[in-house]
Amino acid sequence: MAFSVESRYPEKPVVRHGFFETQEDAKVAVLQADRKPIAAAIYMGSVTSGGALYAVYDEENGWVDVDRVTQPRWWSRVSNDVHEWVLNNPAAPLAPWIASAITDAAGGLMNLPGDGSKPTGNLLETQDEEWVRFQRVLRLLEY
Repeated sequence: MAFSVESRYPEKPVVRHGFFETQEDAKVAVLQADRKPIAAAIYMGSVTSGGALYAVYDEENGWVDVDRVTQPRWWSRVSNDVHEWVLNNPAAPLAPWIASAITDAAGGLMNLPGDGSKPTGNLLETQDEEWVRFQRVLRLLEY
């Protein structure tokens, strides 16, 4: 199976790269470029011919395999305003109206203690944050 790549660099359109024998070869090729992309995606097969999305990359967190990411149950039950807020405020404590909307939609939230080193308030569960991160990368790649 061949793998192909899409990458986005600051202030440039999405770039599509050729075929690689393994997903690891594709990952290495992305990161050995002259400069690292702000977002990238690896596909099993061709990007342009319906290849299956395999992994995504962002410059802050690195690679995540798509099969590790699941849509939170609250995602389809909240408004686009909630989606936009969560996508535009990565890892921030949730605004009260966002926390309420997610809680009402049966999502999980966690409270961190106010020890001075971590933000206080409601944060997304780790697996939910992975989904949001995945959505951010897709947005950067213009999906």
